[in-house]
Amino acid sequence: MRRSLSTYDLIRYVVAFVFIVSGLMKLTQPTMLTTFSELGIPFPYYMMYVLALLEVALGLLLSINKWVRNVTLPLFIIMIAALALTKLPAISNGIIPFLFQARLDITMLILLFVLYRSSNKISF
Repeated sequence: MRRSLSTYDLIRYVVAFVFIVSGLMKLTQPTMLTTFSELGIPFPYYMMYVLALLEVALGLLLSINKWVRNVTLPLFIIMIAALALTKLPAISNGIIPFLFQARLDITMLILLFVLYRSSNKISF
């Protein structure tokens, strides 16, 4: 019998998709290094590749339902850092422009929280 796709599974797949694509963009697009350099991140070249590999690896683990509770924590930290470094400066233009630019980050934080709370067991 075929199992139906649960809401939890759908959220897991969507979040995994976003992180895998984000990681792949960092690995394949030369302009991403410029973006990292402009953010003032120390060792931007290495940090970009570490972050990219982490996003892809954690996204893949999420997509296959492995260690979901543990995977969501570093992804949550990545999203908070992305929000603080890339979107928070937009708050000087007003709250609505900030919220508009941060909408994906905020949505991902909420979905990661849902996954963390909904994962039925702690896996190590």
